Amino acid sequence: MPVQKWNATRRARFLKKLAETGNVSAAARTAGASRSRVYQLKAKSPAFAAQWADALETATDALDAEARRRDGEEVFGLSPWNSGRPSGLPTPGTALRRGATW
Repeated sequence: MPVQKWNATRRARFLKKLAETGNVSAAARTAGASRSRVYQLKAKSPAFAAQWADALETATDALDAEARRRDGEEVFGLSPWNSGRPSGLPTPGTALRRGATW
């Protein structure tokens, strides 16, 4: 396989996608490079390695912020206010006291 030419545009595409997703394979595809090629470039260039680390930090920060956002909202009917039970379900034992079965 011939060596893929790497230029500023491809580098910028790679770093942008890496910062958005944290996924090296997806970022490499976006830049039109193989995963192994971008790892070779990272090993050869301390500046690129530093930009790579910054992009991964950005992706991690975004993931952390999204996890914190979701932690504060009701997801799938679960809420800290209903003891972790799906909304609309009776408390344990209620239905059985009424003679209902699950």
